[in-house]
Amino acid sequence: MKTYLLCFLVCLLPLLGAAQDEDILRHQADSVAVATASEDPYFVKARQQAIHGDMMHAMKTLRKGARNGCIACNLLLGKSDEARGNLDEAVQYYHQAALLGDTSCEEQRLVGTLFLLGHGRERNIDSTLHYLGIAAAMGNTKALILLGEIYADGTFVQRDTITALRFYHRAADFGSIRALLTLAASYRNGNVAPHDAQQSLILYQRAADLGSSEALCHLGLCYEQGDGVPLDSKRAFDLYRQAAEKGSPQGLYLLGLCYAQGIGTTVNLPEAMRTLLRAAEAGHATSAYLVGVAYANGEGLEKSKKKARRWLGYAADHGISAASRHLEAL
Repeated sequence: MKTYLLCFLVCLLPLLGAAQDEDILRHQADSVAVATASEDPYFVKARQQAIHGDMMHAMKTLRKGARNGCIACNLLLGKSDEARGNLDEAVQYYHQAALLGDTSCEEQRLVGTLFLLGHGRERNIDSTLHYLGIAAAMGNTKALILLGEIYADGTFVQRDTITALRFYHRAADFGSIRALLTLAASYRNGNVAPHDAQQSLILYQRAADLGSSEALCHLGLCYEQGDGVPLDSKRAFDLYRQAAEKGSPQGLYLLGLCYAQGIGTTVNLPEAMRTLLRAAEAGHATSAYLVGVAYANGEGLEKSKKKARRWLGYAADHGISAASRHLEAL
């Protein structure tokens, strides 16, 4: 669970790629100025220098301003280092801005996340909770979800599912699809929240209404299995179809299985394999395995050892152990 949580945290880090200082100054200086209402002379001077193309002196002015307590200078330098992947330096600037009184929620969230990861400094859970708490109080859904994960996981603090659920629900109330999906799974599985199939269904529907193809797949499974609702295979088929139309690999996989097994529709093996092939092409490993077997046996697809090896190899490389056995048999 600890490894899962740390992977989850790493995925949250907003690494924006390689950007130049000029781009940061030109595109983000205005937003920083608005966010901080800064009229600090160092920041104003740096902006003017950047407008006139004197980027070297603009950066020098920002650094001087940062040393002299300018919140906006620290924020802009932090954004520059963050965008170039220099998180050690970015967190120092953001941390200094926070100490000076900055309440920009996204920067607070990043500082809290980096304190938890120990990136560039020793891990400090108290600082993590402090900075994430500031961001969460301002409605930052990533911070709310991360706080929920911390309390649900119990690796770094005492496990507290009630607190975790409170953070998840607040993020869901702000329209976070990820929070809605997390809550729905929790109520369905009974791991963080008490088992409540009806509540799970409501949350999945809310996420689906916001455009989540993952939620559509989960709703389809509820109707296919009669979990919290009367069993309705045709409704399940329709939900999988909607997810597939959104390009969801999982939706395509589940729709393909419906065609193969006659769930909510008539059995149509050629259509099943065409759908599963689309899922495989979208990176769905189990679909790749089924397509590879179909090519090997000539079932629903024209027999082709070359194509069978290709798809079975892909599936094997992505953790489908049965694919390796089929490859050996070819």
